[in-house]
Amino acid sequence: MIEYPPILDLKEKLIIIYPTRSDYELAIKIMVKLRKIGEPVNAVDIILSSIAINRDMIIVTNDNDFESIKKVEERLKIEKL
Repeated sequence: MIEYPPILDLKEKLIIIYPTRSDYELAIKIMVKLRKIGEPVNAVDIILSSIAINRDMIIVTNDNDFESIKKVEERLKIEKL
């Protein structure tokens, strides 16, 4: 919803997932790894990735930032639109 407000038109079908402490802990680890390889990514994409990884979910996107995240976190599952 943060990155794509029109999704709110489907609000009756949405399931809201709130980040947990373990999601934020994983996000910090991912952020550190990305900075080490010189490919920083915005925090929202990193948190979305950590939520998806911790819940064994697939991110469907055409945002190339997720390719950078996948370089340092192989467990991330992404599909291109």
